Amino acid sequence: MQREGQLGFVASCCERAGATCIAYADMAYLTEESELVKQATELAWRASLEPPTVVEDRSLANEVWRFARMDTDPAQPLSAYVPDCASAVYFSSDFRLTASLVSACESARWVFEAVAALVSKRSGLTSGPAELWSARDSDRSIQRELRKQEADLSTLEAAGRPDAALIKRLRADSARLGQLMLQEFMAEAQNRLRRGPPPRVWPDPEPEGDPPPGL
Repeated sequence: MQREGQLGFVASCCERAGATCIAYADMAYLTEESELVKQATELAWRASLEPPTVVEDRSLANEVWRFARMDTDPAQPLSAYVPDCASAVYFSSDFRLTASLVSACESARWVFEAVAALVSKRSGLTSGPAELWSARDSDRSIQRELRKQEADLSTLEAAGRPDAALIKRLRADSARLGQLMLQEFMAEAQNRLRRGPPPRVWPDPEPEGDPPPGL
């Protein structure tokens, strides 16, 4: 795949993940972080049509990384998903700067991880045999994300150098799916609040009588 197509792929990942980051930042009154993600997303799409020809400053990418690693406010419903989504935005920015295919893969992986976290929370799955994890990965939300990534790769590889019309279509579709992800994240968080915290497990009471021999 040509460089422009690779940049289009990571821009698509950035668009989907960025919607959650921006919504969280706006709710938490993090104006600077919201603007950072918006700027990173715009630069990602612009690069898919005009790849950078000079080395750019890393300050924007570094600030997005700071956002990805900051302590999120647990009172905000999207806080559980921000580290994964902001990591996807960061690696999209890093790929634009470095052309590292590892960063391109990481951008896609962190979008997947955010959706996988949603499905795990929705199903209550935290551990178990491989069969349970396979069942998780067949969830509609995960399959939708995997299909999107595969479709983007196929479309961009076939296009060679994407034109403005193709990028516009890809961005509109990614924005739609990003809003759908955001709605699912919000719905899961609201359901979790309605369920309340898990019941507290109290320790077994100390047995009465003499301790066993040897103690």
